[in-house]
Amino acid sequence: MPPLTPEAVVSVSTAGFVTVIGFCFSINPATLVVMNEIAQKFMGRWRISHMDMWEQKHVDLVVPGFIRFDGDDSEMRFIAVREWLDVRYSHANGFPQAEFIWQGLDERDNRCGRGSATIVQPGRIMGHFSSHMGDDSS
Repeated sequence: MPPLTPEAVVSVSTAGFVTVIGFCFSINPATLVVMNEIAQKFMGRWRISHMDMWEQKHVDLVVPGFIRFDGDDSEMRFIAVREWLDVRYSHANGFPQAEFIWQGLDERDNRCGRGSATIVQPGRIMGHFSSHMGDDSS
């Protein structure tokens, strides 16, 4: 993917003064098409069928464990954890990958962390997540 290029966002007054408001990034439209193709491969609800740290009966305690990729409304649920995801899509070692940061609740306590999921074969993803100052599981 080509690098993002910073561009200053400016406001020009009628007197000709320029005020820098902030920065944004421009991206090649072709890159967006590739990113959208990768995102489409992840779209939908994926069942969590195994986690290293917990037995399946615990993963499915409140609802059957899942991760759902759906644009701005992505989420993950397992045990008593509900997480909302901010996802970025790319390729890693030739495989489609979704990397995310998450914020959510664990038995009503605020939590946050990061994670990733990789499509290892059609219909199957493998992932990893970690909680800030907490658990870490695949």
